[in-house]
Amino acid sequence: MKILNYFLVLLIPTLLNSQNINNPTSKFKIGLEIGHFSPKKESFKENYDQAIYGIPFSAIGIVGHYLYSKNVNLALEIHLIHNSLASTNKVKFDILPIHFGVKYYLVNRISQLLNVKLFIEGKIGYYLNVFSVEGFLFIDNSGHEYGHQDMAQLYQGMGIKTSVGIESPFLQTLDVGIKLDYDYVEIGKIKEGGLGNTGGFIFSLYLLKSL
Repeated sequence: MKILNYFLVLLIPTLLNSQNINNPTSKFKIGLEIGHFSPKKESFKENYDQAIYGIPFSAIGIVGHYLYSKNVNLALEIHLIHNSLASTNKVKFDILPIHFGVKYYLVNRISQLLNVKLFIEGKIGYYLNVFSVEGFLFIDNSGHEYGHQDMAQLYQGMGIKTSVGIESPFLQTLDVGIKLDYDYVEIGKIKEGGLGNTGGFIFSLYLLKSL
C-alpha cells in the first residue's frame, strides 16, 4: 500500500499539470523491447545467468502507449525476464512484471536541435515470479532414485519502476530508443521464506509503431 500511495503522489500532479490534446490525429503506439537484466542482489547475480542461449538479452517485452498530452504518455508494459542457474539450465527463475504508469518527455533546445526526445518514466507493477526445476530428481532415504518430475513454485508482489531514456523518430510511423530501468520489488522477507528484492537494472532497446 505504501508503494501505491507513493506512485499516486507522482502520477496525479503530472496528469493535472499536463494539457490534454483534443486532437483527432492522436495515436496509440505499440512496440517491442529487448534488454539485459542485471539483478540488484549480488547472490542472485552470482548464481544465475541473465542470458538466453548465451546471448546477453534476458528481458523481452510488449509495450503500449497512449498519447495523453503533448509531453505525457500513459504506458502499459508486459515483460518476461529470464534467469537460469549458472550450473544448469534446468533450474530457472523467471520474472513476469506488468507495469502501468507515466512517460514524461523533457523538452529542451538540445533535444529539439538533435531531433531526439529525452524522457523519464514512473510505473507501478505487479510481479509474478516463477521458480522452476526441470526433471527434479527424487531420492529415498537409502539413496535410490525413484522418479523425475518438473516442479514450479510461484511468488508474487507489487513494485515500482523508474526509467530514463532517449528516443528518436524513425521513418514516418516508428520511434526507436534506448532506456535504463530500475525495478524495486520486495517478494517477502528472506527470513520468513520470501525472496527479498528480486528487482534490478534493465538496459533496453525498443521500437514503437504508431497505430
